Amino acid sequence: MERPTKEQVDQAIENAGLAFWATIAAAFPEIKTGDFPPDADYAFKAAQRDAVSLWLEWNHPALNEPEAQASPGAGDTPGGHEGA
Repeated sequence: MERPTKEQVDQAIENAGLAFWATIAAAFPEIKTGDFPPDADYAFKAAQRDAVSLWLEWNHPALNEPEAQASPGAGDTPGGHEGA
């Protein structure tokens, strides 16, 4: 089983973010703008990446196998914490 690529992870996070904000906007149709502070946006995206990295570590077969956890550099993948 192949490890998820950075591109896969980035695209999944981007799509999830768009779906999240679409759901929020639909819940509040009276709001006509999408203003959000840049520092809060950065923190939100970092939290998304941390959550996806942790979820992948716990659930993706290539990251959840004993040899994947023990191999050097396992944290260097999008499912790990380095570079994710």
